[in-house]
Amino acid sequence: MSNNILMLMMGGVGSRLGAERPKQFIEIDGIPIFAYILEGYGRLAEIHRMLLVVHPEWRAYTEAWVKRLKLDGCTAIVDGGEDRSFSVRNGMRYLEKIAAPEDLVLIHDATHPYVDSEGVRRVIAGVRRTGAATLAQGEHDTVYRRNDSGMLEAVLPRRDVVSGASPEAFRVGDIAKIYREASEEELRTMTSAGAIALHFGMKMEVVEGNFLNLKITYPRDLQLLKHLIHTYFFPGARERIQDSGNQ
Repeated sequence: MSNNILMLMMGGVGSRLGAERPKQFIEIDGIPIFAYILEGYGRLAEIHRMLLVVHPEWRAYTEAWVKRLKLDGCTAIVDGGEDRSFSVRNGMRYLEKIAAPEDLVLIHDATHPYVDSEGVRRVIAGVRRTGAATLAQGEHDTVYRRNDSGMLEAVLPRRDVVSGASPEAFRVGDIAKIYREASEEELRTMTSAGAIALHFGMKMEVVEGNFLNLKITYPRDLQLLKHLIHTYFFPGARERIQDSGNQ
């Protein structure tokens, strides 16, 4: 039976947020954002292994939190690259050494601070059906296309548009091959695994998520997370993490 491997992407610096540390390492009630995500995935029976792709300067900090969360037995840590796609490539190179081609990899960006448990299960099922799948959020408001001058140009059918979410999932052998073959320019211009997969002709199933598709980019996003982290995104996680640190 194949394994399902979480690859948590946390190698960025988060310059647009303007914080003193990368956003995935910002602490809320003494716990970094990535630890909430890891704790959530660690409670899913469908996830068999975890791989963290981390900014090298934050490796020791990450290792300390992995140890505190009691995840060191099922987690490996790989240094990130110069930007996201190169970080994913680093992770894929590692996975090719330790995983089977039919294993599934779920790529979750730590700037998406949620774990949609039911969505993850449906993404896994989607990969088994079609070879690749991504969690996404449908659009419920009117969607426009604007021109270079910032003026509205056209209305886009809502049924045709979704916003990308985490995780994106693939069979290890399929997506690793794509990252081996992608050029440096392709890696620089297409930052998501889904974009690169589509560019190389891979079909991906869309799985609509159950969670608000929050991405931490600007200060307002972080403020929303702080307001909702314990009641909506990660209820009970603070107490469980604190308890794990006291054991």
